[in-house]
Amino acid sequence: MLLAGFAALAGCQQTASRLTWAFARDRGLFGSSKLSHMDEKWLVPVWALCANAAVIFIIGCVYLGSSTAFNAFIGTGLILQLITFAFPAALLLLRRRLAQYLPESRKFKVPAVIGWIANAGTVGFTIIVTIFWCLPTVFPVAPSNMSKFAYLNILKD
Repeated sequence: MLLAGFAALAGCQQTASRLTWAFARDRGLFGSSKLSHMDEKWLVPVWALCANAAVIFIIGCVYLGSSTAFNAFIGTGLILQLITFAFPAALLLLRRRLAQYLPESRKFKVPAVIGWIANAGTVGFTIIVTIFWCLPTVFPVAPSNMSKFAYLNILKD
């Protein structure tokens, strides 16, 4: 399991660094001049790889400080990702999926009924998941259960 974990970590780091490098190459990030540099000897975006490692380290430190803060941080990323999918779908529904917004020459085309169902399903799923994701994980909500070390307080009682 440990070997598989290290292999998965290496693959994730490679993918993330290449995506960061590509985004920086298109001037989409702060420090794009550094992050878009590809090492000529190793053919690896070293600065992008280091930047991703730093972000992972910071997120790991947040988890060590408070699992609640970590879950909120990760949950916010999930909610924002869902909203970015739902927003174009909602706009297409609002504009009645007119050909002006969905040109006939597009490469991927589904029948109109399936398009309506997919767009409505995306918006509906996003609303439901966003509501449930924002609910607390422990009831009753109290300061004592807002930490991963809350069980220590329970054991003292």
